[in-house]
Amino acid sequence: MKRSYPVLIAVTILLSLSINKSFSQCPGGYTQAQLNWDNQDYYFNGSQYGTYVSDSREQNQKFAIGTTWLTIATSSNALVTTTENATHTGDIAGYTGEDVRYNPNANGQTVTITFDTEVQNVSFALYDLDYQSRYDFYATNAASVAQNINVALQASTILTVTNNNLSNAYVSTSSTTNLANTSNQGTAIISVAGPVKTIRITVTTRGSDVNFWLSDINACVAGSFPTNWHQGFSNRPFVGPTQNQPDYFIVTPDNKSVYMMDPATGKCYFLFSEVATAPYVNSFAYDPANKYLYYVTDGSGTPSSNKTLKRYNFNTEAIQTVLADITTLGFPTYDQGVESAAAAFYNGKLYLGIEGGRSGTGGATVTRETIVYGINLDASQNPVSAYKVFATNAYKDATDSALHDWADIIIRDGELYSFNTARMGSGPYTYNRSAYHHYDMMTGNLDAYYQNPNYGSTFTGQAGMTWQGQFYFVRDSVGLYNEDGTNSATRYKAVVQNVPGDPVPPAWAGGAGDASDPFRPKCDFGDAPDSYDPYTTPATQSPAVHERSELIRLGATWDKEFWKRGTNGTADTDDGIATVSFLPPEPGHILCRFRRLIIVGQMLP
Repeated sequence: MKRSYPVLIAVTILLSLSINKSFSQCPGGYTQAQLNWDNQDYYFNGSQYGTYVSDSREQNQKFAIGTTWLTIATSSNALVTTTENATHTGDIAGYTGEDVRYNPNANGQTVTITFDTEVQNVSFALYDLDYQSRYDFYATNAASVAQNINVALQASTILTVTNNNLSNAYVSTSSTTNLANTSNQGTAIISVAGPVKTIRITVTTRGSDVNFWLSDINACVAGSFPTNWHQGFSNRPFVGPTQNQPDYFIVTPDNKSVYMMDPATGKCYFLFSEVATAPYVNSFAYDPANKYLYYVTDGSGTPSSNKTLKRYNFNTEAIQTVLADITTLGFPTYDQGVESAAAAFYNGKLYLGIEGGRSGTGGATVTRETIVYGINLDASQNPVSAYKVFATNAYKDATDSALHDWADIIIRDGELYSFNTARMGSGPYTYNRSAYHHYDMMTGNLDAYYQNPNYGSTFTGQAGMTWQGQFYFVRDSVGLYNEDGTNSATRYKAVVQNVPGDPVPPAWAGGAGDASDPFRPKCDFGDAPDSYDPYTTPATQSPAVHERSELIRLGATWDKEFWKRGTNGTADTDDGIATVSFLPPEPGHILCRFRRLIIVGQMLP
């Protein structure tokens, strides 16, 4: 996450990438999904990952596949000696691009794929099965009932299928051919109609050419990602007869204070400050259902040891430590810890970005991929598990050139948007690799990639989204991202507002450090019945209400409420006075009743 930026200049679309995949039909209630290795990271214990990836983490890796996730477990750490790669180029349509390479060193080793929830119509390809090898397959549903397995071969195959369409199918070859990586003669497409919970691949005989590759995995998953999810909770701005409430999102400048921003004006209103000594806060993700802002602290003296996930509870107005060490969820955090990254909240899950980095410098550079993890929360909103959702190279191999540097992420309607501020060199920054990435979480496809055409300027910024679903880039000013690789020319300077009666908040410092999802703040409501509200459509969106000011309130205090507590006219939470003397109607007097606040005044002549 970068904290200061040069002035944005006009941008144009440089590149838009869309890759189509072919999939089978799904039964009712299911949606086609893919685990696409082109946009994932299969890490291993060694090389650039060093001590960050243990044998246990290598042998049990979790990956998103549409609305669910799966675990790939290996029986031996010797099976994996490299990341996913594109070395095998003899691809089959529907299973193209990067693959996971396995290198068994003994017979009987296994690769087991386990889905978190049952799926249907699973299929994947195994490449380069050759040189007197044999591979056995076994699949079960959630009740541990064995499922039949179909194995399809290519016309020029050297393989033989035994027990095809039975639960104990396997492929083998007596050929001593060592196939080239451009060949698909040793390709087997494995399909299980299901329902499927677990698929096991056993290297019964590894043969003399031990390498084989696992392709992208296709499956029909239950349900789909919701549309308009952020509009489903009580964070819609209020409407009124004379003016509407601003459409806010949460933001922080280059300090550890948190504000809500009105992107239509650039006005920022103070919410709270972090109490820790770290100079910054980062990785904002707002849960509108439970009123939590998830975040991390940033700028610590030893970033690699900073692994703490925190949140601010707007209900209690208290800071909470969610996890002191987020790696207990099973994933590493590398040199930067949880710092300099990104986050978003969507569909009841926290999505947290972790900075990848590199091992070595110059010609010895080996990149670690930057990864977004989906974090599952239990009914008490405690993190219980995590899985990889999206990954991309942080650096270009054999150079010191950055390919991806988090500004921020935002998620809407199942699409993840990465605002990338990658740059090269020092002195006057050159943001030639800053870009917008649009990633489809159902298909695993990178739908669009827009790279900065103006190398000397910034292109993106922190990602903010309003309740209306509009995207904004935020630095020291705020502007609209048009979702086509262009930004609005109109933008507003970020300016902190002083609220009457409140202490003066910290000033805006530098550029934005992070931004987040839609947010509606606590307000002060009247307690008259709903029938007094000026509008019935939209329902409950036009109560008597005002935002924070200690100088304007109903009752003895400014009530910090997400919704009004009294709706029947007798709750008495906001009465200005307890009682009022009876005044008989007389000429020259007027008696007004407004939200149970009684005002008596003398009419002027």
